Amino acid sequence: MFTSKGFSKQRLVVYDLLNRAKRHHCTVTGTFEWDVTDTLARITSLQETGDPVSLTSFMVKATATILERHPRLNDRVFYGARGPRRVRFDEISCNLVLMREKADGSQLIMPVVLRHVDQRSIQEISQEIHDLQNQPLEALAPIKMRSKIKRVPRVALRFFDYKIRTSPGFYEKRFGTYALSALLHHGSGAIGGTPVTTQTCFYPTNIQERPVVRDGEIVIRQMMLFGLAVDHFIVDGLESLNAARELKTLIEDPDELLGPA
Repeated sequence: MFTSKGFSKQRLVVYDLLNRAKRHHCTVTGTFEWDVTDTLARITSLQETGDPVSLTSFMVKATATILERHPRLNDRVFYGARGPRRVRFDEISCNLVLMREKADGSQLIMPVVLRHVDQRSIQEISQEIHDLQNQPLEALAPIKMRSKIKRVPRVALRFFDYKIRTSPGFYEKRFGTYALSALLHHGSGAIGGTPVTTQTCFYPTNIQERPVVRDGEIVIRQMMLFGLAVDHFIVDGLESLNAARELKTLIEDPDELLGPA
């Protein structure tokens, strides 16, 4: 016996996105393990003095800095009547995946776009994230969009999908220029991941205490599992590796972005 149900409109949008990613893009991923002990300690110290900086806002600024240094990661493939074309966006805006709790206690994944994050301070980014996490759900643009999607016919969703893969301006306004997941867990045991995406995507998944070697001694450190996904049609492996090396420095050494303690 079984029960058969159709997809909701929201899941149909996800279905279209994944099909588009598989058909028109070539996702290549890398997973890294970085030491965030000093960074977490520095952020905690700043928070104790009233500074609104958070680990999520810190990672938004770090990833935006990498896109500044490696603008190819801010490119994207679009498809029109004449075939594929490569587009480089003038702005760097982060499609940040947050988690909110609904009134019934269930969890909701909510993508929001933070604009021009390369030009803003970590504190400004942190304040916007705080506001998004504390405003009533019904007042937020992503939730309003979900409500609209529920009312539109399937043919309209097909047109929406067409605009996303053909119109850079339409895409940039709604999805930013790159993605970052804020669904980070402590001690989840995650060891990797392989997302299917249409844009450069950063996805930290797990922070866990692990024994590592420092200066010839075994010590316990807070290690973050961090993933990077790029479209191989645009970004070569060497550039991905160079970007990851620089991102490692930014994330492991808080002085790079926060200044000396």
